[in-house]
Amino acid sequence: MEKLPEFAGDRIFILNPVQPDAQKSTQDMMNSPIWASLPAVKDGHVYTLDIAKSGSDAATREWLLQELPNMITE
Repeated sequence: MEKLPEFAGDRIFILNPVQPDAQKSTQDMMNSPIWASLPAVKDGHVYTLDIAKSGSDAATREWLLQELPNMITE
């Protein structure tokens, strides 16, 4: 967690996990003071996607190319 500010960009994309332990880990991160201090979080530039929609196949990549610009302009 301490290194998160070194890697976080001005926009953050979170893949919502399926497994309960991964969901808890993600939620713990998002409830931390370090997370709250990130500029992208303060500016409301955090976007979430279901991990099930994030495959590496061509159709998913095409969908992401269409979806990501829509997410950041809303």
